[in-house]
Amino acid sequence: MNQCFDGGPILILGANSRLARAFMRQNCDIFSFRAIARAPCRVRQEANNFIVRDSYVDLNPELFCGCRAVINFTGVSRGDLRINVEIPVEAARTSRRMGVPHFVQISSLSVYGGIENVDLDTAENPQSAYGMSKYQADRQLQALATDSFGVTLLRVPILYGDGGENKIHAVARLMARLGNFPVTSPQAQRSVLHLSNAAAVLRQIIQAPLFGIQLAADREPFNFNELSAAICAVRGAPIRLRRVPQWMLLPVALVLPNVYRSVWLSSLIKPEDSVAAQIPLPVSLQDGLRDLIERIED
Repeated sequence: MNQCFDGGPILILGANSRLARAFMRQNCDIFSFRAIARAPCRVRQEANNFIVRDSYVDLNPELFCGCRAVINFTGVSRGDLRINVEIPVEAARTSRRMGVPHFVQISSLSVYGGIENVDLDTAENPQSAYGMSKYQADRQLQALATDSFGVTLLRVPILYGDGGENKIHAVARLMARLGNFPVTSPQAQRSVLHLSNAAAVLRQIIQAPLFGIQLAADREPFNFNELSAAICAVRGAPIRLRRVPQWMLLPVALVLPNVYRSVWLSSLIKPEDSVAAQIPLPVSLQDGLRDLIERIED
């Protein structure tokens, strides 16, 4: 598919997620939204038509009627198959049946497992329950695509920004508190994506439109030098990065394997395969990290 579909609202599933709120807030002057959430939405003013439902299962098909696209923001990190697989697949089937031309799934780099370098040719190899659930959803959604129904799988790394909690926020808080942090040599380099930049990517995916597997990351990779520089800029106190051999971190790898992989192992999207490389991004890595530290300080 290469035609562009104009008009009609965007149906938002999971309107209370941080990324959904950022997307609506940043694009409310471009798109209209039909936002569905399980509790009152924090950005109700950006949603032209806000709807609360007890469940995302068995939604009234009329909610999908006339929409230019559906974006699924629902998902949980524990790998719940009902939430991560059944909800998006059922929503995509309803979208196709009701004539919606475009379905966007927020997927994850977790479908690739512990691969250090990711590009559009990288084979999926999930290593966690979460990665497996995202992979299963992606496969079933791809099978639903037709010439008149485009499916986009937006695979993203760690998202940060807007004061939310994730591994970057936890590490930043710990570094700021301790004044030092163990790092390996060479340091791990990881692709990350600020929520505002992710919102810009989604706008591009809807407007272009772009189908199939899409990768997105900030232009600058995250590392501990960048984070320590942000902490120093905000707090005025330097952070000492202590180089340690990889074997000293093995206890963390055994007890907290997901934390170990996310913090001390590299995972990079090939720059030329990132959608974000083709569009203006509103937030640089350093600005995003400094804002993160300022919110921690508050």
